[in-house]
Amino acid sequence: MGETFGWREHRLLQGDGRGGYLVHPAEYQFVPRWNGIKVLPFGIVAMDNGEILLMGAARTGEGPSVYGETVQTRSADAGATWSPYEAVGYGPAVGLTSIGAGGLFRAGHHPEQGPVRCFSDDYGRSWPEWVPAPLAPNGQPWGNEGNALVDFGRDGKAELIGWNSGHRPDGVEGKPFGTWPSRAFLCWSRDGAPRSRTTPTRPSGTGPTTGKVSGGRAAAAKGRWCAPPTAG
Repeated sequence: MGETFGWREHRLLQGDGRGGYLVHPAEYQFVPRWNGIKVLPFGIVAMDNGEILLMGAARTGEGPSVYGETVQTRSADAGATWSPYEAVGYGPAVGLTSIGAGGLFRAGHHPEQGPVRCFSDDYGRSWPEWVPAPLAPNGQPWGNEGNALVDFGRDGKAELIGWNSGHRPDGVEGKPFGTWPSRAFLCWSRDGAPRSRTTPTRPSGTGPTTGKVSGGRAAAAKGRWCAPPTAG
């Protein structure tokens, strides 16, 4: 684990279709510790002000989430240098998404409200709005993962947002994660930020999925697509 950010030489291998590989030069960075504690990176986003925001979780033992505290850092030079970490809440900060004009949203964990969605209007310099996450039809909390799909308007602001959601079925409390199927859905929002969402849509024929839904692939994993609801 590196103790500072910085580019390191790397290689990416691409299959050439003939049993061999094409080698492409690349670079990577280690995520340094925060106050001596490993940081698990959960979200990174390039914003329209030229900055990159990286968010992760440090298992400090503080707060209501098993993931500990949410920390973030930003770069204004394409990742060559990064600002010092700052603590901005609790939880893994999954689903970090830019919605244009300084707007961001992500998942979080409030000390009193539990799972929430957090909003920023100033490129993540503050997170003043925490909205309780809705419950699934069976009363279980949603688990948001992966990257949201964003359709931007001519003004550079989000008009339609779609993202993965999943929840555990009934009767699995106390069982180890990964031993029960989560139920995967797609949710959509048309209010410029996902403070509201439509009734979740489950891709037809996908069946239960083991583990979490991630990477924007809930429907594509089965080669199917769930169209967003029509406006109005």
